[in-house]
Amino acid sequence: MDDNRTVQQHLQACAKMESLITDSNALLNRLSNMLQQSRSILEALREYQHPKMKMDLPYSYRRDDSNQRDICPGDLIDLHVKQINALLGDRA
Repeated sequence: MDDNRTVQQHLQACAKMESLITDSNALLNRLSNMLQQSRSILEALREYQHPKMKMDLPYSYRRDDSNQRDICPGDLIDLHVKQINALLGDRA
């Protein structure tokens, strides 16, 4: 930190930091609301998934040590809901 700053420069830096924090909090709140809506939609869709129906497992979920190449859509929905819950931290 530069000790040669004037009081005015310090106050300007503080105001800029406050603005950045406010903008970050607004974005976080918006993303949180979007995740909650997405979770609600996924949970509503879950009941319409037939347990014997299969789909290709997305590449992001495939592991090299597993031969699993398909998944029930309901199970995939459950995985996404679990990830959303972890991000939001409101359902353990």
